[in-house]
Amino acid sequence: MSPFIAEEGAFWLSSVLLGIAIAFVYDCLRVFRRVVVHGTVMISLEDLFYWVFVSFRFFYLLYSENDGTVRWFAIAGAFVGMLLFEKTVGPIFVRYVSAALLWIKGVATKAMRVFLTPFRRMKSAAGRRAASGKRCLKRGFRLAKKRLTVWGRVAKMVLCGRRKRRQRGE
Repeated sequence: MSPFIAEEGAFWLSSVLLGIAIAFVYDCLRVFRRVVVHGTVMISLEDLFYWVFVSFRFFYLLYSENDGTVRWFAIAGAFVGMLLFEKTVGPIFVRYVSAALLWIKGVATKAMRVFLTPFRRMKSAAGRRAASGKRCLKRGFRLAKKRLTVWGRVAKMVLCGRRKRRQRGE
């Protein structure tokens, strides 16, 4: 076998492996999306970063292995690798890994609920006590205001009475 043909075969195999890696990374992204639900803006940003990563990685493969020359059989090799992964391992990987992570997430959520229950109860009891304390303070302030109002009126009458007496000359 010619060294040139062996080199081309290694390059094609590298592009197939890159296609498998690209499909694997996207399936990891799909698993993440199933476990952590988020909106379309975040999904679009994730896809954007994914395709930027893929383009840089593919460019690096072409640059390092083929001196930057775009060869259609390299693109076809990456496509074959992605197709190979998606038709064999991909669906199984996404289904079972996401199911396992969702199960772990559910167990962790239940454990946190159990762990945080005493703190929630303390918070609600403290909230009730704070509310009753707030009511007591409100009543106290109302009572103080009434008494101060009464004392203010008395002081006004006394001061006004002195003024009137002074005016009369007493």
